[in-house]
Amino acid sequence: MIKLNKKSECEICGEVNSKYLEVESSILIDRYSFITQKNLVECSKCGAKYITCSNCGSILNRVHLALDIFQIKVKCSKCGTENKELSEWVLNINKSK
Repeated sequence: MIKLNKKSECEICGEVNSKYLEVESSILIDRYSFITQKNLVECSKCGAKYITCSNCGSILNRVHLALDIFQIKVKCSKCGTENKELSEWVLNINKSK
């Protein structure tokens, strides 16, 4: 179990300073190119899955099978680092519409 350095509130259960488990989800990894085994964590209280910032480790986005493009942030709100794979995914979705 890892505890993120930055204050992170789970957007599903509202737990402040949630503990997060590194998890594997072959379904999410196969479906979304920006999810890897290194950036996927889950809230230990409710099981909501999130990807983390590659620079600072903070929560970047909640991820699930019904992910909507409007729920996505491509830049980390803590350090401002842009997730290139996520940006490319968003561009591809916009092109296909």
